[in-house]
Amino acid sequence: DCVIKVKRGSETLNPTNNAENLDAYEYKKIKPGETLTFTATPKASSTYEIEKWTYNETGVTPSQDLGTGAGNERTLQIDKNMDINVILKKKDVSLTVEFEKAGHNYLLGAKNISASPEAILTDTSGLTENKYIYKVKSGTKVKLTVTKKENAKIPYGIREWREKKSNDTFEQITGSEGKYEREIIVTKNTDLQIALINQYTFKFKKLTDDTDGGQMKITDTNNAELVAVGCPSNFEQTVQTDETQVKFEVTGLGADKLVVSYKKEGTEDRSFFNNSTGMWKTEGTVSNLTPGDVFEVVVAKVKRIQLSVRNFNNTTYTGNFKLTIKKESNGGS
Repeated sequence: DCVIKVKRGSETLNPTNNAENLDAYEYKKIKPGETLTFTATPKASSTYEIEKWTYNETGVTPSQDLGTGAGNERTLQIDKNMDINVILKKKDVSLTVEFEKAGHNYLLGAKNISASPEAILTDTSGLTENKYIYKVKSGTKVKLTVTKKENAKIPYGIREWREKKSNDTFEQITGSEGKYEREIIVTKNTDLQIALINQYTFKFKKLTDDTDGGQMKITDTNNAELVAVGCPSNFEQTVQTDETQVKFEVTGLGADKLVVSYKKEGTEDRSFFNNSTGMWKTEGTVSNLTPGDVFEVVVAKVKRIQLSVRNFNNTTYTGNFKLTIKKESNGGS
């Protein structure tokens, strides 16, 4: 993990055991009184950095601090057999994780799973719930877990995880699509982004238990099917899409079942009521969707009532009249 060089003036000395990745290198034929310059350079891929330099007479302890020099270089006059020690330590690095959008209602947790037992990491950002910063030693394996806030509306799904590259752009991490967990070995300062995608919920509600047919199909603006909800058992489904409007079509209700309401975020949406026919439409476009919105169709089995207005002598009344039908609070009409 570290490249060692020794120079006598401008001359570079070669160790007698010249090989890579050894724990110790030996230099001979050093004359007493000569001054040597030692340079230690951790490799770019190394998870270590230099903590300090020490020296001692070979076979003699304790070691002394070799404080002369700057950075990764030290100079020492050699008067006897000496051991020069480069003490390495794990680098302190940061792992920064940021959600792509605010208002997501997710929480992020992190664990050091290199430790035994595993240790929970503390967010040091002191910022909002959108950005988390964890301080770890280089080489630490971290497990990140995204959880939903309890009883909170979740407007976005997880599209993918991304990592910042040297050109300051985020690139997709292969295989991260839709994942709520991510494990990473942190060897350097690392920035991750959790990319989000709009999320909507579509429901098919039966107002009466004897409604045993029908479904609502949801398509995008290019008529590609996103989901279908309805009988016999798939009454609620979450869809993730970049679209902000979708099309719907209700089919399969039969002759004795009708749409009796549409609701968006729990409020009846009367834009889908046909005033000319007095019936709810069975198809249309839901516009201006906001991430997290819930759109619901309500269907019920209905009875058909035939009304006629007649004279007292039971002949058909042919004059003008007005018929008013009121919707009662118990849901009848």
